[in-house]
Amino acid sequence: MSGNNKFKSKLETKLDHKTLHYMPFMPSRKRQKDFKLTTQWKSDLFLEITANETVNTTDLITLGFITRAYLEQSFIKAGEIKGREIAEITIDLERAVKERDIKNEKNNRNTFFKSIRRLWSVELMFFSKERKDKPPILTRYFYEIEPMDWSLKQVKIYANKRYIEHILDKGITVNLSNFVELENINLKRYKEHAILLFAYLLGTKTMKEFKNRKIPFYKERYSENELFNTLKLNFTQYPDKEKRRIVKECFKILHKYLNLPEYIYNPISKNFERKDLIEKRLKVN
Repeated sequence: MSGNNKFKSKLETKLDHKTLHYMPFMPSRKRQKDFKLTTQWKSDLFLEITANETVNTTDLITLGFITRAYLEQSFIKAGEIKGREIAEITIDLERAVKERDIKNEKNNRNTFFKSIRRLWSVELMFFSKERKDKPPILTRYFYEIEPMDWSLKQVKIYANKRYIEHILDKGITVNLSNFVELENINLKRYKEHAILLFAYLLGTKTMKEFKNRKIPFYKERYSENELFNTLKLNFTQYPDKEKRRIVKECFKILHKYLNLPEYIYNPISKNFERKDLIEKRLKVN
């Protein structure tokens, strides 16, 4: 299967919106060894995620560069693991660090490679708490990684072919330039939270008719608890007042640097709502 030519020479890629919502990307530069996180996947299905160490927003952006390589290249079907087909590509780390606005030197390529290793280490286990007779299902997105040389200029990646094809067919299109811009902003606080929020907003856009064509729009409102979960704030001991303040700061960052719509907090409904749509309705009324 081949990648789509429209992605060549661009920083556009595709990501699975469920990956954005449920993978253990944490808004912190501190890494925890032997990381484990359990979240609810569906009503009776839970997802336990384990990794050698915490994956964060740096690794989320790395994932975007990996999926971009699969979109650009014709990947190779490289055998099977227990009936699961493998998709092989080669990622150019020299190009990737340059596009990430990082100097192309071995230390930086090694940092990028370590990020790929963290993603490779992530293992997913789906299980039901209700049905004890149903055994868990274990899988992973990436099966094997192979540096092509000691200078880490290129790395082969052997991924779950079904996962890659799912991204190609149903993934949401994202512009990695926006993520790189956020990553490189000199902010002392909430940058990682803002990146997670941006990824979530992209994955929850809704399609609306505009001049006889469908265009994705940012949603009108989000519940506060939905966003607390998205930013992993419900894993902290912060009071709700502090959680709201962090969400507000993240929306300000996205509005200032990426020109996203402003969202304001409605204490009655406990939602964050688009300011422009509220003002539009007030003018009509």
